[in-house]
Formats: sequence, C-alpha cells, structure tokens
Amino acid sequence: NAIPKKGNAKLLAACGGDVPRIGARGEPVVALFDDDRVRELPGLGSMTRKRDVARALRTKSSGPAQLVVWLLVCNTETLVSAAATCFGSHPPSKTPAARDRVLQKAAWGDRRVRDCVRADVPSFDCFVRGVARLWACP
Repeated sequence: NAIPKKGNAKLLAACGGDVPRIGARGEPVVALFDDDRVRELPGLGSMTRKRDVARALRTKSSGPAQLVVWLLVCNTETLVSAAATCFGSHPPSKTPAARDRVLQKAAWGDRRVRDCVRADVPSFDCFVRGVARLWACP
C-alpha cells in the first residue's frame, strides 16, 4: 500500500506511529524522504551523512526494525521533472494532481520512459532496486 505524505515532517510523523499498523504482518515498511530538506527535521544537522540520517529517522519510528528509509536526491520534483522530460514534455505545475498524473503515466506507461527516469534520477533507481530486493522471492 502507498500512503503518500506531503513533506518530510508529515512522513516522519506517520513513521512515528503507523509503522506497525502499515506492516501489520511484520513486512518492511518503506519511507522515501526528500534528501534536499530532510536535514531540517529536529535532531539532524546540515552535514549529517545519509546513512546517519536514515538511522536517526528509523530511531524515531514506532517500528524501527521494520522501517526502511530511502533518500531521494534531490526531491520529488526532480523525479517529476525527469518523468516529464522522458515523455518529451515540460514539467507540470506543482500541484499534487498534476504531479500524480505525470508519475502515474510514467509508472504505467512505456517501459522506455521508466528506464529513462531511472537513468536520469540514480537515487530513484537505487530505491527501485532496493524495494525489489526486499520483496524478491527466495
């Protein structure tokens, strides 16, 4: 299940209390934070390394062993812009509905577009490969 949250603070709040409910059977719960602003959250310094950011965010979770934290470089707008470019169009307005349309078109459209987005946003490619590993059959 995907439960989108607008902003790192709202995502962190959801991780603080919802992880055991979301992963009720003990499965991993994945949280994708925007790397460009995540260090503005309480307890993180501007020079905190990614690994330490992820560890700190997990410790604020109600289910730290279940929570898998990923950082999207730079942010969701980077991903939306890459998707639009891969379609050959301009980035949409920054409304959630416009962004969702572009991302859904990329997710459910031509494989070449998805490959293009993953090539343009390496941190997203890393995220996709990591999530695939979490749910890979043994």
